[in-house]
Amino acid sequence: MYNPIYVSNNFLVRSFKQKIPVTSMKIQKMLYFLYRDYLKETGISLFSERFSAWKYGPVLESVYHTFKRYGGNSITNYGGTPIYCLKEDDDSTLRIFMDNVWNDSKPYTGIYLSELTHRPESAWYKAWIGNSPFLLDDDILKDTVEIKRQVS
Repeated sequence: MYNPIYVSNNFLVRSFKQKIPVTSMKIQKMLYFLYRDYLKETGISLFSERFSAWKYGPVLESVYHTFKRYGGNSITNYGGTPIYCLKEDDDSTLRIFMDNVWNDSKPYTGIYLSELTHRPESAWYKAWIGNSPFLLDDDILKDTVEIKRQVS
C-alpha cells in the first residue's frame, strides 16, 4: 500500500511540469479514479486509508488536510514534510494507471470530476444514499464511471 500524499505528489510532478493547474478537489478525484482502476486491475487496495463520502465526492482525509490551505485555488507546492514521491518504476502497473488517470483528467476541472462521482453507478453515490461514511471496495469495484466526456 502507498501513502496517498506521496501519490498526490506524483500527480503534482506532472501538473507542475506540464503547467496544468490542479486543485484540492481535482487531486482527490484523480486519487479516487486511480484507486478504483488499480483495485480493479490488481485486486489490491492502493491505500490503507478509506475514501470518505463527502458532499463533493470521495475524499481521503489525509490529503484534504494536507492541501486544504489552497481552498479552490491551484496547489502550488508538494505535500508533506519532508516531501516524498513514489518511484513509479518500482510498480509499472501503478505508473500506467497514474499516466492514464492524469491524461484523462488533465483537461477537466475538479468540479467536473466531482460531478462524475455523483452518478448513480458510482461507489460514492451508493455510500451517500446509504448514509455510509465510507466508500466500500465492493462498490468501488463495480463503479463504471468514465472520466472522458462522451462524444455525441
